Amino acid sequence: MSIDIFTDDHHEVLREIINIAMGQAGAALAELLDSFVKLSVPQTAIVESNQFYGIIADILGDEQEITAVRQAFYNHLSGEAIAIYSQEGCRELHDLMGYEEEHSEHLERELLLDMTNILIGACLNSISEQLGGEIELHYSAPSILCERTSFTVYFGQREVSWKYALFLKVAFRLEEKSFLSHVLVFMPEESIERMRHDLDKWIEVL
Repeated sequence: MSIDIFTDDHHEVLREIINIAMGQAGAALAELLDSFVKLSVPQTAIVESNQFYGIIADILGDEQEITAVRQAFYNHLSGEAIAIYSQEGCRELHDLMGYEEEHSEHLERELLLDMTNILIGACLNSISEQLGGEIELHYSAPSILCERTSFTVYFGQREVSWKYALFLKVAFRLEEKSFLSHVLVFMPEESIERMRHDLDKWIEVL
């Protein structure tokens, strides 16, 4: 498969779809945390497996300590989503969500799993619905990829099973807070073909 399978029109339409989807995810996060959520401009690209680590490094920059949560999805579209949280922001979640019990690593972990489930579900369900997907997406339970560690320690050693993937990215930041989450979605070869077919239908009616 060619890495140039998507045209500029495909990427433009997809970014519009992601904008709507991320807006819905951001609204769900704002309601959960009772805070105003800022969204970054969405990014889309077809990437090769050997670019995986570089993508993570460019996104995180000087961020030293992170926690990352993974959730797989499948059916009409399949792949994996990774939510990466700054450690300083993780420590804020306990107070932001109004928990009165004492902060603990176990509680922080549960909060991140729940939040990831909400963010990824809201985003991907919206993308699927906008593309006219008649098959409901299914999800694995979210799981911790790495916790309180340097991204180089984990992502520098991680291998991926795909050769090419459609990469989607957006960041969620809380106004006047330290909380920051980067949501990354990787859809491998078979989903790229399906996505292009769905986007072609959009482009035909524009």
